Amino acid sequence: MSEHINRIILQGNLVSDPELKEFPSSKVCKFTIATNRNRDEVNYTEVAAWRELADYSMSFLKKGTQCIVEGRLKLETWLSRDGRKMSKFVVVASEVIYLPRRPDDEVDLEEDVK
Repeated sequence: MSEHINRIILQGNLVSDPELKEFPSSKVCKFTIATNRNRDEVNYTEVAAWRELADYSMSFLKKGTQCIVEGRLKLETWLSRDGRKMSKFVVVASEVIYLPRRPDDEVDLEEDVK
């Protein structure tokens, strides 16, 4: 086996509204989800959803929304203003699933996507 597995699945709540950035040939929706292992341990993970998944995420996700994200981990690196090398992991989403909390939160996905 020459390839390694890089797959992550997280379920959590958005900590703020998603943000959309558009480029000449693509677009990305970025958001952060909080996942709880227990009461005292919360992890915050940044997610990047590209192209059509960006549109879906912008349409259905907002602060507090619960969702499942599946994707791969990517290490992003950059230099800070003072010249220090910085890095963070980001989940590049391959799938985002909106989870309504109550029956009245449910939406007709086929109608809203059209």
